[in-house]
Amino acid sequence: MSDKFEDFFRKKTTHQLYRIFKGFENSSYNNRVLAEKILKEQDFDFENIEKYKDKWELEKLTKEIVEENQGVFTYMYNPSHFLFSAIGGFCGFLIIIISSSIEYKVNNSLTQNEYIGKIALSIFLLVFGLIMRKLWKNRKKTIKNRELKIDKLTSNIINK
Repeated sequence: MSDKFEDFFRKKTTHQLYRIFKGFENSSYNNRVLAEKILKEQDFDFENIEKYKDKWELEKLTKEIVEENQGVFTYMYNPSHFLFSAIGGFCGFLIIIISSSIEYKVNNSLTQNEYIGKIALSIFLLVFGLIMRKLWKNRKKTIKNRELKIDKLTSNIINK
């Protein structure tokens, strides 16, 4: 193999080389042999692979957290924003129902179509609030599971 190709492989991470070596990447026999050679040069412990897998999983989780806290979609990953949207949906539902009922029944200032439209809008806000609440609970559960997984992986890496 050419030195250029070998240099290309040397720039790969340990995880990438291991995936090539194991055949997870579509790679030829020669690529797998070269990946094994480079891993051996880096004193890769083929007998204690769990330590590496834990480290790779921890890096993946850390990368996810960093990506979630950057960019335009930061709002979506904060569970409190889901909760505020849910509370807003519920409050909007109550305000529209109460004010529309008063206007329609007491003041007779709304037509029946306007009243039905406002009821439909309030139901939409209620459903929106329920969906946001469900998303909020799921997001909190995801964050908690990730924290537990990070703690477990960290202790496994330290103990090995």
